[in-house]
Order: sequence, then structure tokens, then C-alpha cells
Amino acid sequence: MRNTNDDLLKYAYMSMHDTLKQMNSSKDGLTNDEAERRKRIYGTNEIKRTKGPNVFKLLTDQFINPLVLMLIFAAIITYLTGDASDTILIMIIVILNAWLGFSQEFHAEKIVEALKEFASPHAIVIRRIRKSQTKQTHEKEKYEQVIQEIDAREIVPGDIIVLEAGRVVPADARVIESNGLEVSESILTGESVSVSKQTKPVDKDIHTLGDMSSMVFSGTYVIKGCGKAVVVGTGNNTQIGRIASMTTEIKREIPLSKNIEDLTKQLSILIIVIIAIIFITGSLEGRDIIEMFKIAVGLGVAAVPEGLPAIVTITLAIGLKTIARKKAIVKSLLSVETLGRTNVIYVDKTGTLTKNEMTVTKIYLDGNVIDVKGAGYSLNGEFKMKNKSNENKNDLKKLLLIGYYCNNSTYYSGSFSGDPTEIALKVSALKYFRNLHIKMPKRHRINSKEFDSKRMLMSVVCETKTGYIQYTKGAPNRIIKRCDRILDNGKVRKINKDDIKRIEEFDNLFSNQALRVLGFAYKPLKNKSINEKEMIFVGLQGMIDPPREHIKDTIDKAKKAGIGVKMITGDHKETAIAVGRLIGIDGKALTGKEIDKLSDKELEKKIDDVDIFARVSPSHKLRIVKLLENKYIVAMTGDGVNDAPALKRASIGIAVKGASDVAKEAADMLLLEPHFNAIITAIEQGRAIYENIQKFTAYLLSCNLAEIAVIFIAIMLNMPLPLTIVQLLWINLVTDGPPAIILGMDPPRKDIMQQKPRNKNKPILTKGLLYSTFIISMILTFALLSLFYHYLPDETKARTVVFTGFVLFELARLDFIRREYGQDWSTNKKLILVIALIIMLQISIISFPITRRWFNVSLLNITDYLIIITTGIIMYLIFIAVDKIKDRMIESDFKIIKVLKKHL
Repeated sequence: MRNTNDDLLKYAYMSMHDTLKQMNSSKDGLTNDEAERRKRIYGTNEIKRTKGPNVFKLLTDQFINPLVLMLIFAAIITYLTGDASDTILIMIIVILNAWLGFSQEFHAEKIVEALKEFASPHAIVIRRIRKSQTKQTHEKEKYEQVIQEIDAREIVPGDIIVLEAGRVVPADARVIESNGLEVSESILTGESVSVSKQTKPVDKDIHTLGDMSSMVFSGTYVIKGCGKAVVVGTGNNTQIGRIASMTTEIKREIPLSKNIEDLTKQLSILIIVIIAIIFITGSLEGRDIIEMFKIAVGLGVAAVPEGLPAIVTITLAIGLKTIARKKAIVKSLLSVETLGRTNVIYVDKTGTLTKNEMTVTKIYLDGNVIDVKGAGYSLNGEFKMKNKSNENKNDLKKLLLIGYYCNNSTYYSGSFSGDPTEIALKVSALKYFRNLHIKMPKRHRINSKEFDSKRMLMSVVCETKTGYIQYTKGAPNRIIKRCDRILDNGKVRKINKDDIKRIEEFDNLFSNQALRVLGFAYKPLKNKSINEKEMIFVGLQGMIDPPREHIKDTIDKAKKAGIGVKMITGDHKETAIAVGRLIGIDGKALTGKEIDKLSDKELEKKIDDVDIFARVSPSHKLRIVKLLENKYIVAMTGDGVNDAPALKRASIGIAVKGASDVAKEAADMLLLEPHFNAIITAIEQGRAIYENIQKFTAYLLSCNLAEIAVIFIAIMLNMPLPLTIVQLLWINLVTDGPPAIILGMDPPRKDIMQQKPRNKNKPILTKGLLYSTFIISMILTFALLSLFYHYLPDETKARTVVFTGFVLFELARLDFIRREYGQDWSTNKKLILVIALIIMLQISIISFPITRRWFNVSLLNITDYLIIITTGIIMYLIFIAVDKIKDRMIESDFKIIKVLKKHL
């Protein structure tokens, strides 16, 4: 039964019965035991590819770096000149540095890889489970057919899959049932037109993929209708699997990381030029050339921020994991950074702003209103009509039966699944018949025409004892237009203008009460063909989806953060306005019809003032996004197949829980829980991540500039070298990488959502950050050189003080830069642990004789430590003073620059 890709198409020419026989399956599906057996034979239904990060490449990348190679060369020269201890120590530091970089990047890759699992699609299969275990071995075991939603990876050849609009086809399969089934195969064929699917085999002279109407292929998606198919190929043994095997995954470049990389290159060139000057100047002054070479190389490794892009990537990856804990999955590193800049959110009302637990509360029937009690999916609740004399139970039964059978939701073993609106209709019917203690009349559904956003109707044909009957539900205004008769107290008569007026009045009344209203009609048929004309109107059902708890507070939080929240719904305009009023969205409303009458220019002018979009289709969503993307960073939610273009076009496409596989594929972010709060939390985290990147970029830059400046000025003043190569490398190892990574884990500051969204053209290092970074690095340099000068002519002790001071002062810089963003030590306890560990290591180096020899340092006494700490405190106070006046200094400096430019 194992097939090659070339063999799979043979099933297109077979009858469905022959295909089932060939696959050793049946329409009732496989047993779970048989499915497990086949999974062991064929493996999981996924394209086999190299999983996880390439360990060898990550490791070798740490060494294939010009500066690191030069450092290894310097270690060799050191060894040849007879200084073996320095050689060993340099190589130990190189290896430790490489391991640190490797472990960080490996961890980042693993995070991203693990989060991809959340996006795994699901599929509906028909399986048979063991109903009862008989005692007599000669009797066949009894099985019960069940419909299960499983991870698509668990599908095996021979499985019967259920195909529905909005779902991705999980495997290559032969169609065995089709009810208006249409599939988009553009991913394989490039053709945008959907393909109708049938159960009949295709002619044997047909060989092109797009003409295989009896087959569905993995990765394509269902546009319309529904059906069933038997799986004939899984994993790599599919059409898309064959394509995937011939291609490699393209790595998406992260613009933010690219900007950092460009900044790193520019700084590297500048730093290397300065280092070259240091080397040449020192050599000309008669200093030892070998020593100057080692210092130049060590300074290059320590000062050039070559690890900055990697740290950015790691921070973004950690951000992905943090957001995932908040019940939202961001699919790419790029999107994490974009989230922080979002300034407009277009959000679907149902399920995100509301609970998505629709409950029928009002029914209009025979000119009367019936109040329905009970909430959610409970089957407890009464039906109360004000005017009992007009109560007609048969008409109510018919209305509820239409809602029950013109319905794709399912009720199995006491639980519901499917669309909340359809579940609400099924609940109202079951609730009523349960109250009457009678069984629901059985209707066998034999044909259907699914709901679409153009017709705004759904129809099914059921077979009864007396013949065929068509049930239709949909938007009340669409239903009324297609009805020429009305059911009135058990009698069918012609519908008149007064009837239509009354129906419209109650439709508006229900809508103004924030209810979603559907109309219901039926029509006796002579055959099973659907005809949505000349139907008999029965009544209305109004249901409410209550707002989520604290949703108003969350929307207020978004508004304070400078984020516009706009609601999109398919509901009636009055309903949408009523719901908006409940949750704090009080702007103007615009309907799909009104949008169609406006040109793009007219809509663009109006769109800023409109906060509610009612009765809109997915095509309206796409048009809105296109117009706004030029001036805003737009986040758009969606769940349907037709939402995919808008989700793809938006800066951040958000697929809500329960979304179609196609919507999930197009989206940048998946909500594991359909809470609007999850979106705001993700945006908050995105802002925090960006600020953290700013913090550690400024931190690394100020430290690296100080390292260069200390050596450069010492040489210019003909002083001894304040640091050795080993000391420089140690400073780089312990004070650059680990603190920067932990700094990237800082949580959002308290007032971060009270700031306006960041301009997308704003650079990472703003003028203010660059200015303070330069000033602080100069203060660091002055403090360290002052200490060095104070302890001369004892060069070893002077170097020890500078070496220790450098480590401690850089750690003090960590606290200062965090305080600039309003954060204290309590917000990031990991940073305290890292700093404590670094201080302990530094003191250990100075305390033990063997490490003192390795690092060429001397023992420090309490007075030395007090001098270093006092210098640090003075330096810190100067930091604070500079911070308070820096804005005025920047302003005055730029005025001077403008004046000079004008005169020159």
C-alpha cells in the first residue's frame, strides 16, 4: 500500500469504491488501533526536514570571525615569544566566549523552533472507536463511528477526512463525497480560480494537476462547500511534499537585526581605524610591537560589537516565548518588533471583544415576542410569550427546527462544537423540545448551500416522510426579499407590506438591544434542488454575545497608549453601535454598503473618524487595510478563509482562536485564547522588547567606546598601557554578553502603555541616546584614567585597579541605563544574580595567587576597594546630573551646529 508521488495520481482515475478497497478502508473510517498501526509504518503526516538548529554550524560560526581568528593568531605569537600562560588564558577566554555565543544562539533557535509547533494545523477525521469489549472471542468487536478533530500530523493513509470551508486539506486524498466542494489549489498550480471537486473519476487522458477534480491535495484549502475524502498520501509522499523535498527553507531577514548589523559594521570600521592608529602610534613611541599587536587585537575583539545582531535575535526570540505565555503566538521575529509600533487595531467583535457564547434571548413569531431564558450552552430555560392567547406551538416548533437543521454545528455526548451562532440556534431548539419532554423530529439532510458573505443566506434540503423540504436562514432583509408568503398562526398566506414593516421594526428593535438577528424561512420541494425564491417566512431569532469581562478597561488602556481601536462586525449597524456603546467604542459607524459608495480618496478622509464598521465583508477589510497601511501600522484580526488577504496585507495579521487554517497561515500572530487583552499584552511586550534593545545597544556602545578611549588617551599621553590583552578579553567576556542578554529580559515598565507608538522611521539609537552614550563613555574614561594615574608608578597595581574598576563601573552603568527607563532592581532579579556572580568572579581573580599570575594583577586592600567604590559613586552622581541636563545640552548643541552650518 506504500505509494510514490507518481503513483498517487492513479487514484484520480479509480472509482471511489476501488480507491477505498485499495487503501483497505471504508466510509466509516479506520479504527484508532489501525490508525496507530499505520502511523508506525508510514510515520507522521509532516514533511521531513532537518529539525532544530544546525549545532555544528552555530558552533563553527563562533570561530569563523576575522577578529577571533586574529586573536588566535595573537595567542600563537604569544606562545612563540615564550609567554605560555598568556596563550593558555587567551585560548580559554576565546573558547568561553565562543561557548557563550553558541549557547545563546542555540537557545534562541530552539525557542523559535518550539513555538512553530503551536501553529500546527488540525483536521477532522472519521474514526471508529471500540464501543464494548465482548466476552466471547468469536464475536466481532463492536465499534462506534465518531468525528474527531486531531492534529494533522496524526493522519494516516486510509483515513477518512472531513473537508469544510476554511480548512486546509491535510493530505493528498481521493474525494468520496462532495456537497458543492470547491478548493483553491493556487499553492500548487498558480491558478487563482477555485476548482470544483467531484466523486466521479477523471478521464485517463487528463494528466495536469489542476484538472484532477476527483482529488484534493495537501496544503490547498477549501473555499466553499463540504465533503469527505480518503487519504492516499501523507507527509513527503504528497504533491507538496515532493516540492518541499526539492527546495530549502529560505531564512527571512529581520529588518531590525539588519539595521543593527549595519550600525555594527559602521562602528566596526571606525573602531578598527582607531585601533590601527593606536597600534601605529604605540609602535612609533618605541613600545613593544608584539605587545602592541596583542593589545590592538584584544581591543578589536573587546570593542567591536560584532555580537550585537545575535543579541538582538536572541532578545526577539525570548520575546516570542514571553508573549506565548500570554496566550498569543507570534510566528516570526520580525512581527515582535512590528507589534511595538502598532497604532491602529481593527478587531472583529465576535469572540475577541465578546465572549463568543451566543445565546438566543428573543424570538419574533406570529407578530409576538417570545422571551427565552437561560444563558450560554445550557439546555435549561423557559420560553415566555406575553400574549398567551396567540401562542402557537407548532409555528414555534417549525421556527426552531429550521434553526436546528439549517446548521453545521454538532452536538455529541453533551458537548457542542462549531460556529457559536449556529450552536445558539441548536441550543434554543433542544431547550424547547426538552422542556416539552418530546423528541426532536428527525430530518435527513441531503443537500446544502453554504452561507457566503454575498448572499448572506444558508439553505439545506431535508427528506421527511411526506417529501422534501428546504430550510433557509440568514440576514432578515435578505430573507424577506426572497419570501412571497408568511406563516401566521399555523396558516400560510401571502406576505404584505404591513408584515414586512412589522418584521423590519422588530429586527431594528432587537438590533438596538445589541442582539444579532437572523430570519428563518422554509419551502416544500418536489426534488432535492435548492431554490431560494418564493419561500415562506416564519420568524426571527435574536441572540446576544455578551462583552468580555474588563474589555472596556482594556480598550481604555489601548487608547491611552495612542492605539486606535476600531470594531468590525457583520452585524446590523444599530446592533454594532449598541455593542460599541457597551464596550467603550463610541465613534462613528459605517456600513459595507456605504463603503461601496465611496471612492478610495473619500473613504481615506472618513476612515480616521470611523470606529465601527458594520455589515462589512472580507473584501471591505482588505480595502480598509490597503488605505491605512500608508500612514499607520495596522493590526487586523480575522478567522475566515476570505479574511486571509487582509491578514496578509496588514502589518500584523492576527488569527483568533478557532480561525480557519487558511487564516492561521496568512496571519503573523495566533491567539490561543480569543481575548482582546492578549493583543494589547503582546503590543506591550513588543514595546518593551524594543526598549530593551535600545538599552543594551547603548550599554554595549558606551562600554566599548570607553575601552578604546582609555587605551588611546593613555598612549597619546605616553602613559603605560592601563590594561593587558587578557584583562580586555575578560572584561568583554563577563560585562558585555551576559548582562546584555539579561537586560533584554527586562519586563515592560509601568508607564510604557501611556506612551505614543514609536515612529517606524525612528532609529534605534536616537539623538538623545547617542549623546548620553558618548558623554557617559567619556566620564567612564576620565574616572578610570584618574585611578590609573593615582596608582602610578606601580603599574601592576594601577592596572589591577583599572581592571576591577572597569568591571564595577560597567555594572553601575547597567543600573543607570535602566533607571533612565524608570526601572529599578526589583523588576529583573536575574540581573541581580548575574551582577553578583560577575563581582564574585572579579574578586576571586584578585584574591587567589594562581589567578593573579594568570591575569597579571596584584592583591587589593580595603582602602583600594574604597577608592574604587568612591570613584564609582562620584561617577554615578555625574551620570545623574548629565541625565538631567542632557536634553538642554542636546538642544543647545544642535542650535550651535545649525548656526555653524548657516555661516559656513
